[in-house]
Amino acid sequence: MLCFIVPVKSKKVSNNWPYFSKLVERTMQCLCNQDSSNFEIILVCHETPDLSFSHDKIHTIHVDFEPPHLTEEDSREEGRMKKEIDKAKKIKFGEAYAKKFNPDFLMVVDSDDMISNKIVSYTEKQDKSSPGWYIEKGYNYKEGKNFAFYKNRTFNHLCGSTVVIRHDLLGQLFIDDPWLFYVHETTELPNGELLKPIPFPGGIYSIANGENHFMSPSYAGKVIKRYLFDIRKYVQLFEKLSKYRIRFIDKKFKETFNFYQIK
Repeated sequence: MLCFIVPVKSKKVSNNWPYFSKLVERTMQCLCNQDSSNFEIILVCHETPDLSFSHDKIHTIHVDFEPPHLTEEDSREEGRMKKEIDKAKKIKFGEAYAKKFNPDFLMVVDSDDMISNKIVSYTEKQDKSSPGWYIEKGYNYKEGKNFAFYKNRTFNHLCGSTVVIRHDLLGQLFIDDPWLFYVHETTELPNGELLKPIPFPGGIYSIANGENHFMSPSYAGKVIKRYLFDIRKYVQLFEKLSKYRIRFIDKKFKETFNFYQIK
């Protein structure tokens, strides 16, 4: 059995709580769209998002620590640090709660991302002693568009919703220097065990939606401007674009991820 752990940011650090709640609801509907029912979802939050969707697989739990306190004086790195600490603590909180279900595997899913409806059934067919897997191929999606960018490798370097790991190994994905941090890029665990790539496009990374604390609209714009005045950046950009292909959103795409646009 697979437990999804979904850490949710606090209303106090959301830019638009009603809109963010819609992102969370889409993620919940996506997770509940698995083609196997052998899963549970643990939604970890300070305040419960405003959802019109409910399902008996969703278990909402509330943390007992304060949300991050962000100030105007915080640098981008300082703000990210506070948010990452909050996220990591919520993942650990969800991990402790997940023990009641005696899961074989755990998967952290960011509250605005989507994953393939084949994830649970894929893990069911694998060796239960395996350390786990990671999503190597997936899609970057900018809200409001009718297409996504297919990334055919290193998708796990961008998206935080990519690792399925054996229940006793989740602690291997945390570091505590310089702060508590969940490391989703990991494919080789500190104990030497290797995670294997999932052999199909497994996720959608929602970018520039105003609620993603790493790839915000303003930061995405700054990244683009960097390339305008440095020829070396064009070389790097070409290398990055070689990993991407445009994928128009069709019926199969919508069915696989239970995808829909948020108005």
